Parts: sequence; structure tokens; C-alpha cells
Amino acid sequence: MAASLDSTETSLWSILNNLNCGIVTMLLKDSRHPLMQWANDGFYKLTGSSPTAVMDNSLIGDPSHVIHPDDFPWVYTALTDHIKSKEPLDIVYRVLHKSGSVIWLHVTSSVIGEKDGSPLVINIMEDVTAQIELQHKMQWERERFKAISALSNEILFEYRVDEDTIFHIGGNFEEVLGPHRAVIRNYRNFIREESFVCPEDVATVEAIISDLDDQLKAAPQPSAAADQSSVSCPLDNSWAQQIGKRSAEFRLKMANGEYQWYRALYSSKTDFNGRNVVIGKLLNIHETQLQISRLKERSNTDSLTSLLNRGAAEEAVRLRLKDHSVGWILFLIDIDEFKVINDTYGHLRGDEAIKALAACLRQNCRQEDIVARIGGDEFLIMMQGTFSPELTRQSAYSFWERLQESLTQLGLGFSLTISAGAALTSQHGSVYALLFDSADEALYISKRCGRNCLTFAR
Repeated sequence: MAASLDSTETSLWSILNNLNCGIVTMLLKDSRHPLMQWANDGFYKLTGSSPTAVMDNSLIGDPSHVIHPDDFPWVYTALTDHIKSKEPLDIVYRVLHKSGSVIWLHVTSSVIGEKDGSPLVINIMEDVTAQIELQHKMQWERERFKAISALSNEILFEYRVDEDTIFHIGGNFEEVLGPHRAVIRNYRNFIREESFVCPEDVATVEAIISDLDDQLKAAPQPSAAADQSSVSCPLDNSWAQQIGKRSAEFRLKMANGEYQWYRALYSSKTDFNGRNVVIGKLLNIHETQLQISRLKERSNTDSLTSLLNRGAAEEAVRLRLKDHSVGWILFLIDIDEFKVINDTYGHLRGDEAIKALAACLRQNCRQEDIVARIGGDEFLIMMQGTFSPELTRQSAYSFWERLQESLTQLGLGFSLTISAGAALTSQHGSVYALLFDSADEALYISKRCGRNCLTFAR
């Protein structure tokens, strides 16, 4: 019976010796220096030591000389608590390899009994140095990207399409976007309910997400890294790019409640778990957009009157003419005998007359009407009318009468009269050139018939 037990124990130790991990039993005899009792070959491989060295130098078997000095105090405390509670212990710490290098061990410890009145524990150790170094590298990369994004006014993001969840990364994203926005779940609802995206731009963002959904569904889906077909493939191959680099511009609500313009640069990948992930960055382009708006407004605006200029007016009129659900009326107006005003009172007074008429036109038009100076003393107005030529003419005459009344109150020191020609889409169609020519011909008739009157195109 004893021989059988000895044989079984020998077989057990033989099995433990061949396991691809370190196993060591320790006796907690001294409160500060637990002593190693037995270790398998895996332990000696992990530490670079040998049974002979342990026998020759008792310090090698002393954990305080094996565990990294920065880790030993808390490891010892954890081990002491573990022995008192008899609960299993699962920790990760550093040990000193005989070569001088440091390795990370994942250790599970259990109390297996007593020897000479002292607790006996067994530790199972696994080298996790590669995993820890990878974690540290990933953490460093994350911190590096956060620092770079903070310095460059960028916010990195990851949007998980299947989960409808977005993650913001960056040293200043909370300062910019506000707290509690590192992770936003149910993103599609959030951008509407919380007005995170400017209401005018919500449709743009929703269109982007819908487009991503469609593109990703149509793209070939790679196997997850856990699949047998891809286990032997390099990790890089499991990150398949699905959609190339794209960009979009929209306004986001800042922490102070203000909306600012951002440009999103993004691309999509399928990660090793088979999830569709959009990775990108947000660039603040607010000042650039404001400058562009100012330049665009300046390029579309007449410098003397601040009304639309000829090019902007034509573009605006053409856009309105695409709406066939209503009728439109186009006026062309110019100042009578403007050359005489310039010759008599000087060009500065002539400019005053142009500015006064512009203000008068703007005052008597609705906000939605198009009012423009298209050159010299000539102005263009486009108003919404009706499909009835007669009703539209009545509306135009009412506008003309109000305008005439306003002209008498300008206080320029000289009389200012105007002539006008008008064309209706209900009669002359919705082609800009034809409508403009019709109004211009009517204006010519007003001039020829004595000026200071309104003529409708035939």
C-alpha cells in the first residue's frame, strides 16, 4: 500500500514537472520570509534558476529576493490575507529573472495544508510578460494619441455600428463636448433628444450612419479572429478595412451650449470579433467656417448697399424658380435720370440715392423676398405671387404704392423717382433668362412712357 502511494505521488510530481507553467510550494514559517519547499521545472525556467542554485543559496528560495522589490510589500500582504482567509488568491506581479530581466507572472495560490505548524501554500504561475507589455504598449499608444489629439485640437472617436455606441478619446474632449460624453450609447437617439448635433445638421449625420449601415452590409464580412479559418492568420489580417477614408461636416454642441463646426474624418473596419467599427477624428473647423461664411457673404453682397449682388441674386432666383408649387413675380427697378443726379449733385450724392433706395426696397419687402442691386442704379426684386395673373398684379401694385409713399420721405434734398418692369411666372414661365428679359423689356417700356411708373410684361 505504501509503495502504491509513493508511486502515485511520484507520478503526480512527474506530471506537475511537465506542465507548461511554474508551480511552487512555499512554507510560511517566518512572518516576513516564506520559504520555497518545492518547485517544478517550469518555475526554474521562469526565474532562470535551478534546484542546485536553490540548495546552494537559500536567498534564491526566499520570495523576497525573487519578487520585484516594488511589488513584494503588497504581494506579501495579499499572501498573508490569503492564508488567514483560506480563500484562493489570484494576482499578477513582477519577479526578477536570474539574467537581470523582469518578467510578469499571473499567480493563483491556494492553501493546501500545514507543515510543522506553518501554512503550506501552492502557487501556479504563468508568464504573462508578453500580454502585460502589449497592454502597456496599447495604453501608451492610447495616451500618446490622447496627448497628440489634445495638442492638435482633435478628438478621436470610435463608433460601433452594431451597438450604436460612440467612444470619444482625447485630452480635451470633456472640456470641449462636456462631461459624461466619453461613451454615448443609443447615439442616434442621443443626437436628436439631447441636441448634441445641431438640429439643422441631424439629417446629415443620420444619412452618414445609414450610409455606413448600407455599405457595411454590402461589404464582405471577414471571419472573426477566433474562427478556425483565421486563427493562424496574422492579427493585421483580421482587421479588414471596409470603407475608405471619408469626411463630413456638421455642428456639435459644446460644453457651454454653443454649436461649433467640426469636420469628421473616418473610415470603417471590421475588428477581430467581427464587429463593424468606424474609427475617426473630429477636427474643429469653426473659425475656418466663419471665415468662409464671411467671405461668401462678402462675395455675394453688394458693398455699397449690403444687398445681394447680381451673381448671388441670379443664383437665388434660379433656386426659387424650381419651386413650381407657387407663382413668382420678378421686378427690375432703376432710378430715373440717375445721370442727371450725378452730374448735378455729384457722385457722392448719387451713392446716397442708391443707398436710400436700397433701404427703402428692403423696408417694403418681406424677409423672404429676394432684393438685390444688380448694377449701377438697377435693382432686382423677386416676390412670391399666385397662379392668378390678376391677383398677382394687384399685389404688385400694392407694393408699388407703398414704395412710392416711402420715396417721398427719403429727405435727400432732391426728388427721386423710379421706374419698374415686372414679369410673372404664371405668364412668362420659370426659365430665368426669359423671365428676366420679359421684366427688362417692361422696364424699357416704363422708361419710354415717361418714367416713374410700373409696367407688366406682355
